[in-house]
Amino acid sequence: MKYYKGLCSVTAKDRNLTIDTTLITIDVKKKTRVPAAETIYNAVLNIFGVFADGAPVKLNIEVKVVINTSSKKTYLVIITSPRKKDDPVWAELYAIQKRFVVPE
Repeated sequence: MKYYKGLCSVTAKDRNLTIDTTLITIDVKKKTRVPAAETIYNAVLNIFGVFADGAPVKLNIEVKVVINTSSKKTYLVIITSPRKKDDPVWAELYAIQKRFVVPE
C-alpha cells in the first residue's frame, strides 16, 4: 500500500495532477478452492491512473506464491487487469501465470 501511495503521489505531482492518496485502498483475500499445494491471493486495488488522466482505477490482482524449497526462494507471480475476472483477458493472464517456471 505504501508503494502505491508513493508512486501515485510522486507521479501525480510530476504530471501536475491532483489526487487524494487517502483514497488508495487494497483488499486482499486468500483464494479458496485451489489445490492444497498452492497459495493464491486475490486483491482489489483502488488507485489513480496517474500515468494517464489521474482518474480513479480499480485493479483486480491475483498473486500466486511459488516456493522453491531447494533454493529457499519465494516467487510471486502477479497478474493484474482493470477488467473483471470473467473478461477474456483473464484467460490470457492465467495462461501466462501457468507458464511460469522457477528459474534454475
